[in-house]
Amino acid sequence: MKTVIKNKSKDRLKEFIRLKGDTVKGFEERIGRGNAYINSLKDLSAVVINAAVAIYPDLNIDWLVTGEGEPFKTSVATTDTVPIVNMFALGGTLTEQLDSSSVNALECVQTPVKGAEMAIEVSGDSMAPKYPSGSRLFCRRVDDPTFIEWGKVYVIDTNQGAVVKELRPGSSHDTVMCHSLNDNKKYVPFEVPFSSIRGIWKVLAGLILE
Repeated sequence: MKTVIKNKSKDRLKEFIRLKGDTVKGFEERIGRGNAYINSLKDLSAVVINAAVAIYPDLNIDWLVTGEGEPFKTSVATTDTVPIVNMFALGGTLTEQLDSSSVNALECVQTPVKGAEMAIEVSGDSMAPKYPSGSRLFCRRVDDPTFIEWGKVYVIDTNQGAVVKELRPGSSHDTVMCHSLNDNKKYVPFEVPFSSIRGIWKVLAGLILE
């Protein structure tokens, strides 16, 4: 049976519930929420995702979060953990926090997606509504800037600090344009030279924490 891939994790959860022969209303009752709760969400929070995994042990969390793979687990879910940093509470640069001598001092959390190397908690609403303040992003380092996928969201560590932005081509091959997802006019795109970037991480998945 071909899997229909939905755009949002809440749509994939509803699809999985139907595949299990259950109802969304029944799921909402099991997690102590009212009718139409799932539909009212912009997307799933970590609390709902954790509840879904507890109720449905055969749910593939990679598929739920990213849409990649199949709805049902074919193997044991990842138990990998990654260091987590708060981009507004960094002692030194993000790159320094993640180097081999400092990473052991960081708290680690379980990653819901394969390939992640670190997690970061964001503050501010420049990337809302997709990644509102408090979101937890799971990221993989990009060592070669030529592998940047334009129009995707990245964490970049610059001389002025770490930022989460959608990256687009700059005015020259030596720069990159950083765009916010929030359409408020106060979030003006800005250009950063590659020479001032210490590290680049691609956002693989994001969880909205309640």
